[in-house]
Amino acid sequence: MFKWKKRVYPLLLSACLLLSGCQGAGNGLAVSETAYENQQADFDTFTENIFVDSVSADTLTLHYTLRHPEDYGITQDTATFGRMTLDETEYAKDTKETRRLLEQLRTYKDDDLNEDQQITYEVLEYYLETALETEGLEYYPEVLEPSIGIQSQYPIILCEYEFNTREDIDTYLALLEDFDDFFQNLADYEKIRSEKGLFMSDAAADAAIEECEDFIRSSEENMLIDVFNEKIQAFEGLTDDERQSYMDRNRSVILDTVIPAYQTLIDTLAGLKGTGTNDLGLCYYDRGKDYYQYLLHSSVGTDKTPEELLDMLDERMQSAFMTMLLIYQQNPGIYEDVENASYRLDDANEILEYMKTAISDRFPEAADANYTTKNVHESLTDSLSPALYLIPQIDDYENNVIYLNLNENYGNELFPTVCHEGYPGHLYQTTWFYSQDVNPLRCALSTTGYSEGWASYVEELSYDYSGMPEDVAQFTAANYALSMCIYAYVDIGIHYIGWDKEQTGEFLSAYFVLDDETLTEIYETILFAPANYLNYCIGSLEIQNLRQTAEETLDDAFDEKAFHRFILDMGPAPFPVIEAHLEDALPAAAE
Repeated sequence: MFKWKKRVYPLLLSACLLLSGCQGAGNGLAVSETAYENQQADFDTFTENIFVDSVSADTLTLHYTLRHPEDYGITQDTATFGRMTLDETEYAKDTKETRRLLEQLRTYKDDDLNEDQQITYEVLEYYLETALETEGLEYYPEVLEPSIGIQSQYPIILCEYEFNTREDIDTYLALLEDFDDFFQNLADYEKIRSEKGLFMSDAAADAAIEECEDFIRSSEENMLIDVFNEKIQAFEGLTDDERQSYMDRNRSVILDTVIPAYQTLIDTLAGLKGTGTNDLGLCYYDRGKDYYQYLLHSSVGTDKTPEELLDMLDERMQSAFMTMLLIYQQNPGIYEDVENASYRLDDANEILEYMKTAISDRFPEAADANYTTKNVHESLTDSLSPALYLIPQIDDYENNVIYLNLNENYGNELFPTVCHEGYPGHLYQTTWFYSQDVNPLRCALSTTGYSEGWASYVEELSYDYSGMPEDVAQFTAANYALSMCIYAYVDIGIHYIGWDKEQTGEFLSAYFVLDDETLTEIYETILFAPANYLNYCIGSLEIQNLRQTAEETLDDAFDEKAFHRFILDMGPAPFPVIEAHLEDALPAAAE
């Protein structure tokens, strides 16, 4: 079954372009050491104000970003999921505010900021510039994409809502009571998209509906009831009566508010079926190509054109294929060897503990962190991917959770999957960056292409630690790289070039033997989530290209561990920003 691994992010319904209340940055003139210090302090205040406004926009975002929001002076009077903007006048105000923030940001002078501030400046500038590309594209985003939409991600996010105090429990229950209005807002958003000819295809609607139905099918045994009861039973300091009262209240709100909200969404999507104007890729919408390129800039974090990305993919596919061909020429039985190969470990926790120390020869020492592995609830096994890593709170990054979809039959792929999510993948990268005492805004301005690109890049390297014979490990890694590139190529083919299912099948038939059912699954998975797979593949290729630049420049002086430290220290950032800083760092490294 074709599925990819992904991280789960609390959805920021109000991006930074919605923010206001930031104080002026001054005139940017620095004439003394004191002036420098004042300018730097003012910049920190400017960015912290943006951070505070951003994470305060909705309760889930605040809870999953900060364990102690009071340290930032943040309080929330009302628990809310936030809302999608439905008024074009409000969108215009948002755009105006984005321009104001960008102008204010540019009052700071490069020479007045320290190195870390300069990186924050460049990332924020890229973010705001990219946000302006959405003007006229406000209703193109689909928030109910099958597998990665709100309807499938929020149950997991709510299950992991941590109860540290009684106030957390009360806030959580108040938040659930906002579910009906929140989902009605999503339904209204979909109605507007329908009116504008942007509603999803019937096939996508059916997939989203099925995910909603899976979640509410066993209402009395709903995961949000089961998990809540477990957490309340384990919460210390409650009397038996208080525990029962909380469990009764939660059960009531799940049955009377949450499940009916899901049913409202089901009914809305079912009623809107047939109103979609396009069953193919984004490029068939009036400004579909513009929106696709916006996704490349904003989510993937690349400034390359689709044509340039296709060239990158062609080059990497040829390289991977040649690696596999050379191994086959030396070992004609390699396919059978790969089929029969096994990894050194097949337990998730054992893999994490092994990799945490095994990678020390090629990666910096991992930050101190704890982790818990969990299996997803049975109601979500069909709609979620093989594994998910939940981003920890900035001020509590030591505690991490990895979900594994072990009810799916993924055979012999647990080892690389856990490496992708854990060490040296998401958990390792995230806890490393958070442990560096970075500007908190950097943690809020995520670049998915960097994060998924890093995890995919190190997943390819993880085969070196698999315990397989060297040629089997190299062959399997090359096959992984080739497969990623093939699916990324299909993504561009569908959404930018305009391939239909038949054309997609013609391309894939050069690499796979596919039946129609498998072709349909691959085609629809990529069709429903434009540019999502590019976060993994293009992100990985961008990091590989940065590495190649460093290797060619430094030659024998290249240090793999130092390169990895550089990428980790940069943290989630657009690749043009990372590339510029690498070019600045290489001359000194060569000395």
